[in-house]
Amino acid sequence: MAKAAKDADPVASKFKTEYDIVNAILIRMLAAINREKASALTKLIEELDYRRDTAISGFVAWIKSLLKYPKLIKREQAGIMDKYLSNHGNSIATQNLQAETTI
Repeated sequence: MAKAAKDADPVASKFKTEYDIVNAILIRMLAAINREKASALTKLIEELDYRRDTAISGFVAWIKSLLKYPKLIKREQAGIMDKYLSNHGNSIATQNLQAETTI
């Protein structure tokens, strides 16, 4: 059975030089994006994004449920809202932060 590249021994595989170069780049990249150096607002932004996602998902579910409402006027109003949501995509909450903000 073949080993995965990450499990291979660089010396035995004769790619030690290339491995060291790529590994050095990777170490620098990981240091550059160290989450501990992130803004103090990062956690707050993530929490607010989660709240927005759940609010949007709840709103979409509520509109969908009103499409089954017994009174015609409510169904019609829900249909207008559902059409509006469909124009922007019913999966707004699954978009990335930038796309959600744009929508």
